[in-house]
Amino acid sequence: MTHISVGTLTGALFVVLYFGGAAAAALHALLTKPDPRSAVSWIAVCWLFPLGGSILYWLLGINRVATHAKQRIPVAAAAAPAATADTNALAALCRVGTALSGLPLLEGNALEPLQNGEAAFPRMLRAIAEARHTVWLATYIFQTDKIGLKFVEALRAAVARGVEVRVLVDGIGEWYDWPHVVPLLRRARVDAARFLPPRLFPPNLSLNCRNHRKLLLVDGSVAFMGGMNLGGREARGSTGRRMTDIHFSIHGPVIAQLADTFAADWEFACGEQLASTAAPPPAGSGRCGPVARRVAVASVEKRRR
Repeated sequence: MTHISVGTLTGALFVVLYFGGAAAAALHALLTKPDPRSAVSWIAVCWLFPLGGSILYWLLGINRVATHAKQRIPVAAAAAPAATADTNALAALCRVGTALSGLPLLEGNALEPLQNGEAAFPRMLRAIAEARHTVWLATYIFQTDKIGLKFVEALRAAVARGVEVRVLVDGIGEWYDWPHVVPLLRRARVDAARFLPPRLFPPNLSLNCRNHRKLLLVDGSVAFMGGMNLGGREARGSTGRRMTDIHFSIHGPVIAQLADTFAADWEFACGEQLASTAAPPPAGSGRCGPVARRVAVASVEKRRR
């Protein structure tokens, strides 16, 4: 009788798992990655790092939200409005934005740029303090430093006045500061949720599908959005280093589209459907629209099924 050692069996199993996992991951990257450089890079990782490369690909290399978006949402049929007075570059951006979001650009909006946190945060805090009906806030990073705690307190006070408050923080972005903000918000009776908190085990792997929206909607009548997270990083924080960034104060009909985007993200994160927001009246001459709404809607459609 032929005796096969445990070491031989272990080695054979390792080889099978290595070649099987690398082949499957490399084939998936080859067939799904739109950028050839990305596909080649992932294929190299899968083959050069036994087992580890395949595991990294399944954890970080698959954009599951985008995959579901392609499956659930058809290509938008509406073309971007003709931009007779715009330059060719602006007309192209209009077409790209409409194709990505599935929504038309809306006329009649007013945008005011707010440079850095020193300009944006007082306006945002004042809007929350004056809220009477709803405050919807989404952010990637929500620090719990001096500035972040001002927002926590403003949101707590809004809830105490009877305002409907919803706060959505990215599940990875929350880890940029300690203590984490979601427990603080919940202790303040603020309805807060995490967008895809990190999970390392199937079937709910979620490390690379992040929500980088920075959006504040108050009473469906004013919005703040742009590049700023919440905290001292945006306003000469504890390190003394300045992060140059910009936010916008927005009034006008586009707020209804922004509200729909937040509502889709919120429903995906916690299953609650928020009431739709009526479009405010025109407030200016700006043509605006969200760019990345489709992924949020597709994700909600997946969850409903």
